[in-house]
Parts: sequence; C-alpha cells; structure tokens
Amino acid sequence: MRKNKKEPSVDPRVKCKLSYWYGFLVIFWVLLALAVAQALIYNRYVGINHMPLKRP
Repeated sequence: MRKNKKEPSVDPRVKCKLSYWYGFLVIFWVLLALAVAQALIYNRYVGINHMPLKRP
C-alpha cells in the first residue's frame, strides 16, 4: 500500500518569496525617477519658451 504524499504547491528549489512583479515595479519607479530628474534638469537649462513645440 502506497502512502499518499501531499505534493508541495511550489518547487522546493525556489527560494525567492517575492514575485517578479516586485522587481518590475522597483525598476519601473527607478527609471521613472531618473526620467523626471532628467526633465527637470533639462528644463532648468532650456526653458519651455525656447523649445520648438510646433512644426512650422
């Protein structure tokens, strides 16, 4: 007679408890902060009045 082993729902070799969404969100917010910082620095040197917003 065989014993009914309860199979684990996750692989025991996987030690990471955080999902890949956590890493994605961290990278997303870091890149977003860098883009905002770049825009603020660029705006300090070249004002919005000097940027060509419309095509002639």
